[in-house]
Amino acid sequence: MIERIQRRLADLPERPPLIPSDPPDELGQLLARIQAMVTGSPEAIRIQRQLEQVRAALRGMPLSECYGRLSAYQHRMAGDLLSRLHTLRIMANPEPPQLTDLPAGLVNRFVAKDGKKFLLQIYSKGDIWDMEAMEKFVADVRSVDPRATGNPLQTYEASRQMKRSYIQAAWYALAGILLALFLDFRSIRYTLLAMLPLGLGMAQMFGLLGILDIALNPANMIVLPLILGIGIDNGVHIVHDFRRRNGPYRISASTASAVLLCSLTTMVGFGSLMIASHRGLQSLGRVLTIGVSCCLFSSLVMLPALLAWWSRAETAAEADDSEVPRPPAASKRTLRPDPAHQPGTSAHAVRKPDRVEQAGTKHR
Repeated sequence: MIERIQRRLADLPERPPLIPSDPPDELGQLLARIQAMVTGSPEAIRIQRQLEQVRAALRGMPLSECYGRLSAYQHRMAGDLLSRLHTLRIMANPEPPQLTDLPAGLVNRFVAKDGKKFLLQIYSKGDIWDMEAMEKFVADVRSVDPRATGNPLQTYEASRQMKRSYIQAAWYALAGILLALFLDFRSIRYTLLAMLPLGLGMAQMFGLLGILDIALNPANMIVLPLILGIGIDNGVHIVHDFRRRNGPYRISASTASAVLLCSLTTMVGFGSLMIASHRGLQSLGRVLTIGVSCCLFSSLVMLPALLAWWSRAETAAEADDSEVPRPPAASKRTLRPDPAHQPGTSAHAVRKPDRVEQAGTKHR
């Protein structure tokens, strides 16, 4: 087929031939027939208006000027068509192309310097921004060539490294928080109580993320260490408030207001990222707002309820202990030595009267 095209285009002229112009009347009649055939759509109406403008221009133009313009137009059209046919003749070469036939910039990009190695670009049929699709694509490529590289593979490895780094940072932050809490409270029990809002809030956050179909990605995973630091403050303040109680616990108004205000300002600050045009910043704002709100709910609802129940149980136990009767204390008696066992005395010796008895004798 290529050879046949080349044979037919072999005798192309170098310049377009002179094409005789049709009379303007015949051209006007031809345009009228075309105008009548074009109907049925808004685009056809636009074409009809343009054809009508051409017919009006032909009717109002002198005959000599009309012939001159038509001849110039036909010459330009023939020249453009001839140029395209010359390009097609050059491309219709039956010989296979060589590297020397390609542009130097293209060859340098896809061919190694020795001319034996070539760059092969592979595109995924799935969305590479979807982590599952990217993971499958990377596995398929590496099954063919383990040394393959490129933007998708680099992005995949960078995402894994960032995920690993964020998880390690979260564990380090958790260890530091536990140590600081233990140094503050000097009690494992109060340390765990202060950690309770954070643990419950994180569990609620991951549940809501699954329900809302919000996946963790390298952009929003940075919130994990942030939520650890932000969410622990509420538990610390409430546990300190609990330790200052007298009787059954009820969270103080000042502590509740401080916890609520601190969390709301954080939610407003990071929640403003949800209106950003960048999808990563939007995801970060959503995840952090959900996480802080879950920690706030656990701090103001669940932890005070648990502490109130605990304090009532302790108060009831102390009251029960106070109502149990205690055995009477044993009377103190002075043990006197037995005269029979004293040296130089007898069992019938008369004891010396006490002071009270002596005073009674004198009174008589």
